[in-house]
Amino acid sequence: MTPQRLDPKTPNENLTFTFDFSQALVQGESITNTYTIAVTTYIGVDASASSMISGAASVNTGSGLILQNFAGGLPIIDYLLSCKVTTSLGRILEDQAILPVR
Repeated sequence: MTPQRLDPKTPNENLTFTFDFSQALVQGESITNTYTIAVTTYIGVDASASSMISGAASVNTGSGLILQNFAGGLPIIDYLLSCKVTTSLGRILEDQAILPVR
C-alpha cells in the first residue's frame, strides 16, 4: 500500500489528520481503543519526528475514525504519519500518510 501524500504544511501550522479505517471494517466490526500513532521521517532526517504528535487522539470506535493533531516539524522534511489499530475481531489495520513540511 502506498501512503497518500498530503498537502504541505509549515512548521508553525497545527493540523488535524483523520485516519479512516471505515472502508476496511466488515459488518459488525469496530476499532477498539487499542491504537498506536507514530511519526517517522520518510525523506530527510529529524531525530525528534515523534514530537510532531500534538495531544491525545480523538477516537470514534463505531465509525472507524481516529483524529490526531500534528504540529511542528522541520522544513524540507517529509514525514510518515502512521496509525495502527486493533479491531473488535482482533485484526490489526494500519493507515499511513506522507506529510511534507515546507
